[in-house]
Amino acid sequence: MVPLRLAILFLTIFSLVNCANLGSVSVGAPALGARNYDKAIADATLAIQMGNLRPSAEAAAYYNRGTARLQKQQFDLAVMDFDRAIELDSSLDELYANRGTAYLLTKRYKQAIDNYGMAIKINQLPIYHVNRGVAYRHDGQFELAISDYSEVIRRNPNDADTYSARAVAYVSNGQLAQAASDVSQLTRLRPNENRTHQLGCEVLILTSQLQQALTDCDKAVALQPNDPDDHNIRARVYFKLERFNEAIADYESALRIDRMNAQALYGRGLVRTALGDGSDGSADIESAKRIDPEIAAKFDDLAGGITVIFDSRARYLPLF
Repeated sequence: MVPLRLAILFLTIFSLVNCANLGSVSVGAPALGARNYDKAIADATLAIQMGNLRPSAEAAAYYNRGTARLQKQQFDLAVMDFDRAIELDSSLDELYANRGTAYLLTKRYKQAIDNYGMAIKINQLPIYHVNRGVAYRHDGQFELAISDYSEVIRRNPNDADTYSARAVAYVSNGQLAQAASDVSQLTRLRPNENRTHQLGCEVLILTSQLQQALTDCDKAVALQPNDPDDHNIRARVYFKLERFNEAIADYESALRIDRMNAQALYGRGLVRTALGDGSDGSADIESAKRIDPEIAAKFDDLAGGITVIFDSRARYLPLF
């Protein structure tokens, strides 16, 4: 289904170090606050190289540099910085959380889980439970993911993002009734967002409630007609209902929006093949595989692909 974008957390230490022989030396925080990540790395590096920093200030420098590197997707370098910062000051939950995020974004889920767990021991922020839930789900530990999401919902029963995340985990765990219940909560909280109805449509497809699924898909398309995912998901419903011409029309709508959309090409290929047009169908399927060699598995594995709400939206704390 849609590309995976993980829920993530970036935190920043704002620290200005005053040393007798250094004057007022930035450890990267002002530039990081301005989202000037190259300058943040340069400032923090200079402070580290100049030395004479007290341990807490040196930890801040490594932390800020690691966070800037995390933003620049320099994940291994970020981990090294967080490692050093933790050696200097192991009391900061943000260090473990950001190191966990670096592991999460590089699919090292067990390390991510461990680091979020250490952050939670220091400070039980809801976002740590959310991110650990993401790591658990991608590690195949669905019940633990559900537990983390449930803790967040217990604290805030109106957290729409977490209902959608838990619905995905319930689907992955085969608990479709519970997933449908969470989609109902999401619909209550966000009735006018197309991604709400995308998720509702996908859950209803899984439970073979195709007419109801079509209603949700229609709402998603009406709310956001330029989202190719809306058209792709509705095309799946039409395909299952054997309304092949309408399925092709939706796939072609998706391709007009994104001509390199592997999901739409692959789906149109399947429909064309079902209609007896094997030549054009095969051409579409091969084109889709050139764009995404794993498209066949992604297309068939609907439960694994339900990431349209939560994983496509990064969660940030207010930083600056």
